[in-house]
Amino acid sequence: MTAAISNSDVINLGMRMVVRVRHEFGCSIDVMNLLHDQAYARSVIEMARRSTSEQLREQGAYLERMILGPRDSSSPVVAQPGPAAAPPAAVQEDAERHRAAVLQKYRVGLR
Repeated sequence: MTAAISNSDVINLGMRMVVRVRHEFGCSIDVMNLLHDQAYARSVIEMARRSTSEQLREQGAYLERMILGPRDSSSPVVAQPGPAAAPPAAVQEDAERHRAAVLQKYRVGLR
């Protein structure tokens, strides 16, 4: 791990990934193990790469840069994608349904 990246940065990112990984893959991340076991960190990064969540994939890529360092410059340059396309209607419906359920739970909890 480089000196510019502190352990607290890795722990912070790992903690943000815990819930998403548990919901999507049904397993838990040992955040402290990310600091000490590169094989384990690589397996978590690979899991994040397979995610359907764009945010989890980005967090996995960031974790990879933090723990394993930048990739060598001999790798081919990947063009940056343009603006993200609108999510499919089914995903938007699920998000709206989830948001409505959370709001309902909040309203009921206020009473």
